Amino acid sequence: MFDDICQVLLKTGGTVLRYKDPELFFVGQGRFSVSDKSVLAMGEFDHPDDNVEGLEGHVEAARDSDDAFIGRHPSMVAQTLLGNFSPNSEPSGQVRSYIIGDTGETVWDELNRLLAEVLADIDSGHRVAVINFSIGFFNANFLDKAFDNLMQDEVIIELQNKIEKLKRKGIPIVIAAGDEGRALNGELYETQKHSELRFFNFMSVLDPSLIIVGASQWDANTAKITTKSNREESVESIRTVDRKSLANDITITEFSSPGNSRVRPDVLHIGAGYSFLKLIGLEEEVAGTSFSAPLVARLIAVMKSVNSRLSTEMIQAIIKKSAKDLPETSPEYEGAGQVQAEDCVFIAFLLRAPQTPKRQKKIAAELGIDWEHAKNLRWLSRKIRMQVLFKDTFDQSYGE
Repeated sequence: MFDDICQVLLKTGGTVLRYKDPELFFVGQGRFSVSDKSVLAMGEFDHPDDNVEGLEGHVEAARDSDDAFIGRHPSMVAQTLLGNFSPNSEPSGQVRSYIIGDTGETVWDELNRLLAEVLADIDSGHRVAVINFSIGFFNANFLDKAFDNLMQDEVIIELQNKIEKLKRKGIPIVIAAGDEGRALNGELYETQKHSELRFFNFMSVLDPSLIIVGASQWDANTAKITTKSNREESVESIRTVDRKSLANDITITEFSSPGNSRVRPDVLHIGAGYSFLKLIGLEEEVAGTSFSAPLVARLIAVMKSVNSRLSTEMIQAIIKKSAKDLPETSPEYEGAGQVQAEDCVFIAFLLRAPQTPKRQKKIAAELGIDWEHAKNLRWLSRKIRMQVLFKDTFDQSYGE
């Protein structure tokens, strides 16, 4: 009943889905932004509402479906993908929505159909930069002896072949790791009500190139935020966050799924501690790996706008090797660590073509990276470049 009401309100009420503290995110600005022609694909159960403020003209359904509804969840994910987080910001890029129509026994066929649609769209000229899945599925077959047989199924092999085609086209797939245990409001997730098994997104086991994102959070009350007047822009002030302070305030969320012996998160990104604005000005707290994943997907789109030659393997290496370990957090829970968005964009810039030190200093300054840290990133970019040159396999372990 509640979801039905939300669908009506979304379509008729002009809901404003915006972040309360957009300055705490790196979504790309100026020269480090997503190209307007770039397509950020998303797979969901429902379509986002293109009447939501900030989504108009930037969201397109890949296909019409009589049984596809307008959803609250995909609308918020779409806005996260577009980086449209403040009243004065303009969305950049285009979101293309693909629907998974069944989560039962035919889910594999549905995933095959969805990826076939993406590949067909790419062949017809759509400039897909990345694919985001902020939906998850639970399947006990991945936790018992049936797993090996399932992975040999023709449908699964066909699905893996499509993922391989996307890899060759340089299109990464980002997946939300899944939520388990209790949400921020203390309520038990549905997956925990019906099973004692750990929840994880079973799509993540299909290929090691998939980027699995868990959720972290920050304490916005302790972050050092500087406010200054801005006379040039039509906004009252500009707020900036001290990077070192913010990094020290980040912790893993209690609900971020650590996976199991078959699959673990690759990295973490912010998935809690912020609000969307909704009808009549009320704020709605949202949390979940559903919102961590599209932040990483958008980061990838920014990286590809900076350097269109990045391969999927290179993108994954940059994101994982530049990630920062969180204090007292097990690698099984955090993967390589917290995503460092500005660092990833800087490395993508360095890998585009040889740059003079003067140019590198300028770009680092624009991204808010101090020069001493930038010099470390230069060495990391050279390491990645050499691995590509000699066709070495990237280290997919957690951290360095």
